Amino acid sequence: MEIVTPILLFILEIKKFIRNKKGNKSTRNPKFNEMYEFEATFPGPATICIKVMDYDTIGADDLIGETHIDIESRFFNSKFMNMPALPIETRTLTFSETSANRGSVRCWVDIIKEKDAETFPIWNILSRPSLKF
Repeated sequence: MEIVTPILLFILEIKKFIRNKKGNKSTRNPKFNEMYEFEATFPGPATICIKVMDYDTIGADDLIGETHIDIESRFFNSKFMNMPALPIETRTLTFSETSANRGSVRCWVDIIKEKDAETFPIWNILSRPSLKF
């Protein structure tokens, strides 16, 4: 696997979030450790597309792979919505031009009804800063 300068692109409907357009430092195993919030209306198209791109200073960024999460089907799934703790998922990254595994993304998805959003605290998932000795 080559070393890349990864960036994340999240797409839900017409909303788009780009994480670190300048890219992380070159690495094979980036850690983003960030939280993103999206608003969605159900029923309706509600698939989050997560794209991992290789940042290029010249020309277009290259797609490493992508994964899609259907949040509407989870919202209407009582088993998912009633879980006491949501699992961390490892999502395989795919690329339409090849069937080879393009890596993976670890994430979890919380779906909170608007009326309940104020009662759920946001978890701090940022990495702890490194200590220098």
